Amino acid sequence: HIAVSIPELQVVSALSKRFGMPAVLIEQTLEKLASWGLVEKKNSRWHWKSGDLHISKDSPLVLLHHMNWHTLASQDAAMNRADSTHYSVAQSLSQQDFEKLRYKMLEWIKHFQQVASPSKPEDLVCFTLDFFRVGVE
Repeated sequence: HIAVSIPELQVVSALSKRFGMPAVLIEQTLEKLASWGLVEKKNSRWHWKSGDLHISKDSPLVLLHHMNWHTLASQDAAMNRADSTHYSVAQSLSQQDFEKLRYKMLEWIKHFQQVASPSKPEDLVCFTLDFFRVGVE
């Protein structure tokens, strides 16, 4: 539903080309999104209607949501595009520095939202961030 906030992606053929999916599947998906009130069709163009949605971390769907985006990130990393950024590291550090870095990431996420929310819709992007203790139950 976010894609149709971009004027160039408000027609099925453009969405089909961008996502490499059949037009019929794009149309079916848009119809479903319209039934949920997220998009609407006006004069053969699809428009973003609402939907600043976030899946709760308590939702049983959150794992699938993260897996889908990380799969796309992995596919993008394999393409080795100059304008993409991918970073992974295993690192040991102190408890104090763990908390310090976690706090800085949370602050940066707030900054990201402050910049991205009012931004003019010109391109569709994905931002993922993972920072966790390894091997902890």
